[in-house]
Amino acid sequence: MNSKLFFNSIFELLSAMVIAILILYCVYKIFKSWLIKRYNMESDSLTLNIIISAILFSAGYLISAAILPLHTTIKTLSTLSLNRSVFIWECFKYILLFLILGFIVTVISSFITLMLFNSITKNVDEIEEAGKGKIGYSVLMAVLVIVITLFVREPFINILESMIPYPDLPFMPK
Repeated sequence: MNSKLFFNSIFELLSAMVIAILILYCVYKIFKSWLIKRYNMESDSLTLNIIISAILFSAGYLISAAILPLHTTIKTLSTLSLNRSVFIWECFKYILLFLILGFIVTVISSFITLMLFNSITKNVDEIEEAGKGKIGYSVLMAVLVIVITLFVREPFINILESMIPYPDLPFMPK
């Protein structure tokens, strides 16, 4: 058994789980309070929970996109000659950076999706209608959040991959 790989994987797993749970909780609190205050939704309404569930799914989907770049980053860092404490600090720094970026992208893309679609459709305020208990509007907004997240995921992965600390390669003249 490769004990270095095993312990690195355990560290990666535990760190990602704790930070992801914290991020999901923050996303939940932000959007729930915003929707309740702005659209007078009941805190236990089905329509609110449908929209929040879609936003949480989107957050989880985006945060899960960080796993492969994070794994590559940890493997790259493990090939460098770093002492244990520096290695752990560098890993923690990248885990935090990637997951905070996931949080920011989730909040911005979900908020923009809800507000932009709501402003494009002049005849009806979908979120307000969802606040009145109309489930169809709630499902529509939830699907929009999820679909936009599907489009945002690949560029998000590209941003994360651009931050991986690959070692510099020597220049080879032609």
